[in-house]
Amino acid sequence: MKTRQGFVSNSSNSSFIIRGVKLKTSKALKLLGLKLKTKEELGEDYYGSEDLAFETIQNYINKKCKKLYVENPNGYEEGNCESFVVGLSWGSGEFHYGGIVSIDVEKEMAKDDEILAMLNKVGIVVDKKDLKLHLCYICGG
Repeated sequence: MKTRQGFVSNSSNSSFIIRGVKLKTSKALKLLGLKLKTKEELGEDYYGSEDLAFETIQNYINKKCKKLYVENPNGYEEGNCESFVVGLSWGSGEFHYGGIVSIDVEKEMAKDDEILAMLNKVGIVVDKKDLKLHLCYICGG
């Protein structure tokens, strides 16, 4: 059974912050030298997304560096993932009735060089100035 390398929630809503970069899916396929995989080629690594380009990229990055989170801002059933976010989590929370996640910003910013090294390891070369905070919010049913 495949374990998802990212955030999964059975709650109504889930929020998390990723410090990293947002990339166009088509550009990332070329940058990483990846060939689009079929559902069959992905096998047990197929998460059920309608977007095989995103899943091909996510699978590649997760195998190269398990610490990096690769998130589709459109959710996993929407398809048409034109861009995605890749980086490290700054915190997460399951908010059934509300909640607060406290983040030590100075401590997290000190990880920028680590993030850059991990991105470089998978073939994504960016400058420190390219790192941004991405608030990801998933609304469940």
